[in-house]
Amino acid sequence: MLFDFKVIPQQILELKSLKSLYLGSNAIESVPRDIHRLESLRLLYLGGNQLSELPEEVGRLQHLESLSLCENQLKSLPPTIAQLKSLRSLALHRNCLTTLPPQIVKLRYLMELSLRNNPLVMRFIRDMMYDVPSLMELAARSIKLNKLHYID
Repeated sequence: MLFDFKVIPQQILELKSLKSLYLGSNAIESVPRDIHRLESLRLLYLGGNQLSELPEEVGRLQHLESLSLCENQLKSLPPTIAQLKSLRSLALHRNCLTTLPPQIVKLRYLMELSLRNNPLVMRFIRDMMYDVPSLMELAARSIKLNKLHYID
């Protein structure tokens, strides 16, 4: 008999040395506030569920390196996501995200960020199609990004 989890079982939160948790393709609607009890967790896969929000306590998973929340119904992320100092991979594709918390730029070790198929990206692409940056703006961006010296 197959069944989908609707909640993350409380027993799982007792596994203090758990390093990877895969609960994708279920019907999970919420993440418990005490998720931070999984203090050794390095990988959390919750893709393909029914999540519409994340608790701020997710930011307390200090060893988390990979967080997959793809294919849910997330509209936003808590600012505490920036506290995930070890995070290297963040998969958020196929959600309902319209914004990202500005604090996300503090994730210095983040190497992979997947945002495709979110209203945030779709709006950006649409805006780029109708409001293409000028050559001067592109040159200025390049100078700033590469910290090049220039003379007026």
